[in-house]
Amino acid sequence: MSTGKQLDPRYLALSLRQHASLLRVGQFPASAEILEQFANVIETRKADERFFNENYPKLETALRKEFTLGANWRPGLFDDADAIIKVGSLALETLQIVEPTKVRQENVNRIMITAMKETDEVAQIYLLCFVYLLLLEGIYDEFMRFLYALHKKLSTTGADLRSIRTQFSQDGVGGTLFSGWNSTVRNGIAHSTFTVDEASKQLLFEDRISGKKERMSFNDFRELTQKLLDVGTAVLVLLMLRILTPLNYQEALKSSTKCAF
Repeated sequence: MSTGKQLDPRYLALSLRQHASLLRVGQFPASAEILEQFANVIETRKADERFFNENYPKLETALRKEFTLGANWRPGLFDDADAIIKVGSLALETLQIVEPTKVRQENVNRIMITAMKETDEVAQIYLLCFVYLLLLEGIYDEFMRFLYALHKKLSTTGADLRSIRTQFSQDGVGGTLFSGWNSTVRNGIAHSTFTVDEASKQLLFEDRISGKKERMSFNDFRELTQKLLDVGTAVLVLLMLRILTPLNYQEALKSSTKCAF
């Protein structure tokens, strides 16, 4: 793992607690509890090889189980993101791409929970439209740039989503990571050129830039939004696993580098 400054266990412990809080909001209770245990032990500088060898498999199992639960697309999405993160070089500058997204992701998770509790179906759909736009303006797009930077071995990138999708398609990677991205839906919401039909339980999105229109059911739109949200969650989950592998952590402690997670 490539990193950048001296590893400070207190910094890593604080970051892990922030991620544990994010996981708890995102309905990952078992993973959050294990991650908090990691934070406590790391902070006291008692995180030796035995601790990692005993507890890392528990964290990996819990994270994978809780993430893939409940949606048939999640295993493939998890594997596609994992394939990129496994071979990428996690440089400090690259990791900083995702740092600002943690607060944004937590905000969206909380709005998503509120939406799912909403008993008025039309009100729920309007909330999800807000969520969809937030995801595409500073969360999903940043996670995709992060994955693109890893894949292309860049320290940072300003590539747009269309360019990233084209490159991933050419390289045969990330096949499921764009399953929630729909530019017609995005532009219809952003420009308020969409309608909600309560009687038929359908939405009609119009992109006045391209002239395209797209109709979808309430359920299809819920799934589309969830797929966008799941990309960010998968990346954060996989980063935690990558950073906390016993080998990576021990190497970071021994070297003059810092794990910028």
